[in-house]
Formats: sequence, C-alpha cells, structure tokens
Amino acid sequence: MVANGTTTQLEGVVARSNDRGLVLDGHDGWLNISKYADGVLIPDNGSSVRLHLDKSGFIRGIDVLALATRLRAPLEPGVAPDRDHRILRQAVLNTATAILGSGGRETDLAAVLEVATALELWVLRDSAPTEC
Repeated sequence: MVANGTTTQLEGVVARSNDRGLVLDGHDGWLNISKYADGVLIPDNGSSVRLHLDKSGFIRGIDVLALATRLRAPLEPGVAPDRDHRILRQAVLNTATAILGSGGRETDLAAVLEVATALELWVLRDSAPTEC
C-alpha cells in the first residue's frame, strides 16, 4: 500500500504498540498515526512492517510484511499467566465446554480441561496449523 502524502518508508519489527502508534525494534521513540490517515490498523507486536511516513514523521500507511508468529513465550512452571493468557484460557474453556456439552449431555471436568489444554497449545503454537 502506498499511502498518499508519504515521503519516507521505514521497515522493522513492532516492539510495542497502542491505539495511536507503535515503536519499532531498535528505533528510538514512538511513531504515531497521522490524523489524516484513513483505515490504518496497527499489527500485533512482533509483526514485520513497512511504514509509510509523511514529511512530519507521522504514519500514513502500514504494510504488514510478516505477522507475529508467536503470541508469547510458553509459561514457566510457577509463573502466573498475564491478563491476555488468562483471557485466552477462559476462551478455550468456554469453547471446550461448548464442544463437549453439545447434545444436552453433562460434561466431565477432566474432559473439558483436556480439550481446553489442547486448544490453548494449538493457539500458542509456533508453526503452521495442523490437524487436531
């Protein structure tokens, strides 16, 4: 995507981001989205991007060169999960319960946890999707 009004392109990996801009790995300071940019979406941290900057240094467009391949490192034993990981676990528990509870039968907690664990591992995988 070549955005109108751009004068500079900058490539890198998204180190941090919020709803207004991002920081590229190895680049000093935040790069903010121009108020004149339309439909610019900030990719996940770890994604490789090409930024189209206007003459003032504001982002006018973002090309995603490669999406982040991993959400986060696996949890170490005894380390409490962060907020995003807790949300993921709640989502896979809901999905596992729905899968096993379809048809109106009572679900077994051990079976729900087994399916939820398999779903969580699949979501956090490093490689391309595989069959379950």
